[in-house]
Amino acid sequence: MTFFDRRVARDGKILEPDVDQTRQVSAARPFRSLSPDSIANFGYVIETMNDVSNYAPDVDVLLSSAFAETRCFGIQSPPSSRPGAIGLSFRPKSERDGVNDISGTFWFDLSSPAVQQLEFRYTNVPTAYLTARVGGELGFARSIAGAWTIATWEIRMPQGNIESQLMMQNNGRTTGRQVTV
Repeated sequence: MTFFDRRVARDGKILEPDVDQTRQVSAARPFRSLSPDSIANFGYVIETMNDVSNYAPDVDVLLSSAFAETRCFGIQSPPSSRPGAIGLSFRPKSERDGVNDISGTFWFDLSSPAVQQLEFRYTNVPTAYLTARVGGELGFARSIAGAWTIATWEIRMPQGNIESQLMMQNNGRTTGRQVTV
């Protein structure tokens, strides 16, 4: 399987040549996320003192009761770029402090009950992330055996800085975060 790493500016301009690597992966599950329980408890963006890791849902997460029970679902009309499609949108039922979730749309082909793609974006993240279109896409395909599988997995992660700033508020000092992407 080939993995690509691409650096792109907000305006879509490619900043560096693609870096691709061919790796051996499990044919049954080439794309894996954290467990559904971990995602439910900690979210899709995990920040530590030294690192930020962005995750996308995999089949286990999407089919988990935790995913279904924590979402509101609705019908999404297709954009002009998707004629013949219908969307099933989802969003978190509520935002939880410190937990980054996802909202998005499953796109289905109207001529068959086949899910084609999942588009998602991270929620409960700094505004700078939202303007940078941080999120991703999963493409689905039917395997030779007839099962549906995730064929492509794209995650758009921000690159930038998070700086702590000391601010004065109501005669007290507080520390805030300034995020640049």
